[in-house]
Amino acid sequence: MRLRRRRCPVILQATRTECGIASLAMAMASFDHHVPLAELRGRAGIGRDGASMLALKRLAEEEGFSARAFRGPLDQVVAAVGAPLVVAWEEAHFVVVERIDRRGVRVIDPSAGRMTCHPTEAASRYRGVALRVAPTTAAVRCPRRREGASRFVASFVPGIGGKIASVLALSLLAAVIGMLPAALTAYLVDSLGVVVSSSPYRVMALVVAALALVHLAVSVLRSAVIIWFEKTSDGEMTAAILDHLVRLPFLFFQGRPAGDILVRFSSISFVRDSLSGRILPTLVDLVFVTVYTALIASWSPVHVLALAAIALVEGVSIGLYGPRAKSLADREVNEMSRTQSVMVEALGGMETSKALGIEEEVLGSWRGAYERQLRLSARRQRLDNHLAAFLATIGYVGPAVLLLIGAHEVLAGRLSLGQMLAVNALAAAALTPVQQIGMNLQVIQTVRVHLDRLHDLLDEQQEDVHPDGTAADLNQDLVLDGVSFSYSQGGPDVLSEVSLALHRGELVGVVGPSGSGKSTLARLLLGLIEPNQGRVLLGGTPLSRVDLRSLRRRAGVVTQGATGVAASIRENVRAGRTWVTDTDVQAALEAAALADDVARMPLGAATPLGEAGQGLSGGQLQRLSIARALAGSPDLVIFDEATSSLDGPSEALVHEHLARLEATRLVIAHRLSTVVGADRIAFLVAGRLVALGPHEELLLTCPEYAAFARSQMVGEAEPSCPGLVPAQ
Repeated sequence: MRLRRRRCPVILQATRTECGIASLAMAMASFDHHVPLAELRGRAGIGRDGASMLALKRLAEEEGFSARAFRGPLDQVVAAVGAPLVVAWEEAHFVVVERIDRRGVRVIDPSAGRMTCHPTEAASRYRGVALRVAPTTAAVRCPRRREGASRFVASFVPGIGGKIASVLALSLLAAVIGMLPAALTAYLVDSLGVVVSSSPYRVMALVVAALALVHLAVSVLRSAVIIWFEKTSDGEMTAAILDHLVRLPFLFFQGRPAGDILVRFSSISFVRDSLSGRILPTLVDLVFVTVYTALIASWSPVHVLALAAIALVEGVSIGLYGPRAKSLADREVNEMSRTQSVMVEALGGMETSKALGIEEEVLGSWRGAYERQLRLSARRQRLDNHLAAFLATIGYVGPAVLLLIGAHEVLAGRLSLGQMLAVNALAAAALTPVQQIGMNLQVIQTVRVHLDRLHDLLDEQQEDVHPDGTAADLNQDLVLDGVSFSYSQGGPDVLSEVSLALHRGELVGVVGPSGSGKSTLARLLLGLIEPNQGRVLLGGTPLSRVDLRSLRRRAGVVTQGATGVAASIRENVRAGRTWVTDTDVQAALEAAALADDVARMPLGAATPLGEAGQGLSGGQLQRLSIARALAGSPDLVIFDEATSSLDGPSEALVHEHLARLEATRLVIAHRLSTVVGADRIAFLVAGRLVALGPHEELLLTCPEYAAFARSQMVGEAEPSCPGLVPAQ
């Protein structure tokens, strides 16, 4: 069955590099073929470089779509082949062109949402290439996921269904109790001229008092269940999603702003609050409305029709409001993520900002993002207020209409005065939850935005660390066998056909110009990334069959950009590893040439540090990272520019200790002097292993290495090697 064209939904990108896959997802979704962004992200392998037009074409074809690229003016391409089109936009961006009409070019920007551009503006931003995506007979319908908040929360909180059922049962009991005063009203009014004794009224007074106590007990019990739900669901969801997050692969966090992840976490509370404060009360209100309507129907079907008409008007207004509200909420939350990311970056780089005197520029960047967020928030609130005003008007007019209907029924002889008062009381009682349901549905419309953002995290595949694999034996050789790696599918290789063996107890240095793939090589050895070509072997066993956690737990690693956590120096060195003793901590501090500095501090190793290790100098922080890596006597040590901030004497002490270790050691350095005494030196240029051997041998056998060494000795810039293209 051939898929038919529908209105293109808005799918916003989560990172700066995934505008291409977001645009493709929108184009395919316009034919009711919805693919989660996380799935496309994983298959495209966009990494830090984004997806090319060719990669998008391949993805579309994998989904059963035809994808043809066209060059030419935008209006001519649309007229010739139709829409939707994924088009190259501005400098390095993709958008979807829905159509061109008399109002202009209808564009969906995955970073900003729907917009209409004047043809002249669109022509200036269009980069001349468009991808026409259309379903073939191989394409199948993939409906959009419609999981609600209740089911989402239930997947994390066992037993929640029973608790919700108990709340509804208690609400049903409260509703039954609540309708008895109306029945008593009818009886009292209609019996005033008949009953002469006061005894029945005393009995009724006692009954009302008893019912009030029961109603109080039921309400308190129901509130206790709701409080339990809020506490349990928030804790369970947050723990489960954080557990999932920390198990995601390393590449997920490259290019993913911290602010975006923080805002996604705030969505947990929004979903929780929506379920406990909106969805659950809506279900409770439905119970009340059902019970009240059933009793009203036994007295006056006309009142039931009036209530149904009021509910229909509210439902239609909310239905018309919903799509626009969701679109604005989606864009608002997206801008909130950007604002949060700018704030995190500004606070993290405050020293640099002050040193350069660019505080005003940083503030301006944040203010721009925040003002965009506020504008979207104001537009959404304006829409909310319009709907709220309309619903309030219905709530104002509704009781008067019901009263007029009741008076008409009394005059027509179909209701007694007591029944009319009772019916009006019940109708008013039913109208309140009907209006409350409308107000709640107004907010629930935006829950989908937050669910989608949480699903974008949860849809990401966790890193496969092979827990059932072979335990890592680092007494064996660790080997790169013809390894190539690229951070994006179809992108340039950062490493190309590299073969390198690390023998047990050997010290291997890795040097080369910036951007030659040195840090990438270290990540491959740890299994943080997988090669696109070739293998990484430990004792002849591929890392794909090795328990990676056992490997990493026996490794001591210092990455570029030394940092710490807000804890004591001792806890920073221990890093949560309970088997690391105080003696191990002291030995690690001495090995990192930090023990004397710590001894001069009044609190010693108990000295508390601020966020990211604030309170230490750059060199001290780097030595703290070295101590953390060496604590626990690792079998594999990897230093990535680990001593770049150290003074000469401190660096000499660190390398003196490093030379005495029996562990396998890989030292990545920018300065050749750092590794000149290594057993072997690997010289990387533009992702290729140009030379491998001892320093003195390489000086004689590799002219490029000799030139590299001379440039460092005389302080010249690093030369480029002829015939090699620098890695991106």
